Amino acid sequence: SKKEAAGLKPADGAEGGEGSPGRKEEPQQFLHKWLGVRDILKSKLAVLAAVSERDVRVRLRGELIRCEGRLKLLAVLQEGCMQWPPVSITVQSNLIKADRRW
Repeated sequence: SKKEAAGLKPADGAEGGEGSPGRKEEPQQFLHKWLGVRDILKSKLAVLAAVSERDVRVRLRGELIRCEGRLKLLAVLQEGCMQWPPVSITVQSNLIKADRRW
């Protein structure tokens, strides 16, 4: 063909493609393909890492909401306990004033 006469090689998938006998892949072409594969794999790993990080953030946000709810409940219960009369406990003949909040 005219391209071969001019010293140009046919593009991948063109006549005399990869599977053709007698045609060897240039090292630069091989390297270029594998660098492309590496870039695709890096992109996929980055997406997986982002999804994993998002899942962790969602889980931690839920845990934070639950903990804040528990703290609010505890604060309300402690305030309610302070309205009770003082409590004292006798331990080995010693009178100990109990903390009503706990």
